[in-house]
Amino acid sequence: MTGNNDRLAYWMAGLGVLMVTALLFETARDTVGVWSTSSSFNHGFAIFPVVAYLIWERKADLAWVVPKPAPWALILVSGAAVVWLIGRVTDTLLVQQIGFMGVAESLVLTLLGPQVAWRIAFPLFFAWFAIPFGDFLVPPMQDVTALILVWGLELTGIPVYADGVLISIPSGDFEVAEACSGLRFFTASTALGALGANMLYRSWGRRLAFVALALTIPILANGFRAYGIVVLAHYVDRDFALGVDHLIYGWIFFSFITMILIAIGWQFREDFVPTTEAPAGAAGFAAPAGSRSVVMLTVGTLALVSIAPSFASFALARTAEQAPTMTVPALSAPWRIVEEIPQSWQPAFLGPDDEARWRFSDGENMVDVYIAYYARQRQGSEAVSYGNHVDNKTWRRAGVGTTVVKHGEQSVSFHAKTLISKHGKRLSWKTYWVDQSFTARPWMAKVMQARALIFGGTPAAAALVVSSPYDDRPKKAAETLKKFLADSGFMIQTLDRAAGLK
Repeated sequence: MTGNNDRLAYWMAGLGVLMVTALLFETARDTVGVWSTSSSFNHGFAIFPVVAYLIWERKADLAWVVPKPAPWALILVSGAAVVWLIGRVTDTLLVQQIGFMGVAESLVLTLLGPQVAWRIAFPLFFAWFAIPFGDFLVPPMQDVTALILVWGLELTGIPVYADGVLISIPSGDFEVAEACSGLRFFTASTALGALGANMLYRSWGRRLAFVALALTIPILANGFRAYGIVVLAHYVDRDFALGVDHLIYGWIFFSFITMILIAIGWQFREDFVPTTEAPAGAAGFAAPAGSRSVVMLTVGTLALVSIAPSFASFALARTAEQAPTMTVPALSAPWRIVEEIPQSWQPAFLGPDDEARWRFSDGENMVDVYIAYYARQRQGSEAVSYGNHVDNKTWRRAGVGTTVVKHGEQSVSFHAKTLISKHGKRLSWKTYWVDQSFTARPWMAKVMQARALIFGGTPAAAALVVSSPYDDRPKKAAETLKKFLADSGFMIQTLDRAAGLK
């Protein structure tokens, strides 16, 4: 049974987690901020109370286990602290959150040992649902919702034309917007599915089946919700349909989905009869470590963790900001700069130290260029951020893809997006310039930024967007952009000059 030293180990583990939260307070604060401001992650407030209940529910089983500290787990603490450090110097909140959670749970393993950690493995796993994660799923979930909507309309016999997430029927046009992707229900349902699978079932087959159901139902339900709203707008009234949507598209809709999920899961539950008998081999567990050893290990672990924020402050402080001076160098013929800049096309990036908008012409075709330059990236002022957009609210995404083209002496990868608005159609290509290299992958841009800050590279970064309008042939716009980029390496020269490299 539990002794005084055992209780000390549990108390020190709890105190250690609180101290980690204090050391990495900014990450914890920003996480709570996301829970408060994003409807997709409001469920984060419920995660840790549920974790506490799940651990308390296992107290009878834990009473037979002797905590035995595992100093070898300090390796995991160190690795998680490095992950947090990378997230901090790159101001990537998700990476910070992963590192924070890894440090806290590795500390629990270090102080209580694998025997205890195994018995609270599910609560420790469930705590990861507190991390606001999944924004990258919005575009594919929009596409899936649009597919279900189009399929339903065709099955009903309503004529429909789809261009990406833009849906047209005889009674009007509709868009599957980001807010209609269903992410808020998907994230909460995923957490609920994992919890239900653990509490309702003992066999892994049924657990996995229930989780799969929890992943599938909100996606299908959101698609049919969109279908119902469009049908209602078609046969009754558009304003009435949108009013109904605003009424039900909240926790009422999620509650309905939850009831369906629980009702299905409850039919196949597996009852569990708890026992107070000692588990086999309990008497053979190792004796607990002394109280002095537990305290010293706790202090040592926290001292190790404290190195990460100190090093992050040092790495950020030594990257002095340089005033950017972006100028357009001479362009190769036949390209020339055009004074008129389209007001309908206004990319928006958060907090750049300097930005430039130019329009170029070869006498027949137009290319618009936008550069957001960051002398040093920091929170709220980043080249890679979910709040950055290559278009304003009047433009709608019709398709996405990737392409690689020649720019100067380099091969540059771009993220391609076709857009539609009342102003016409446009093809846009976006890439990132970090530490004098290009990448179209946001996560790679963050890795390159961390490498530059930690190992002394160039701290400057930029987001580059080139775009060209078109009438009916996006391939023609692609050819224009390829020709423009191949004819000149002016963006490389512009950014090198701004960073003081030339």
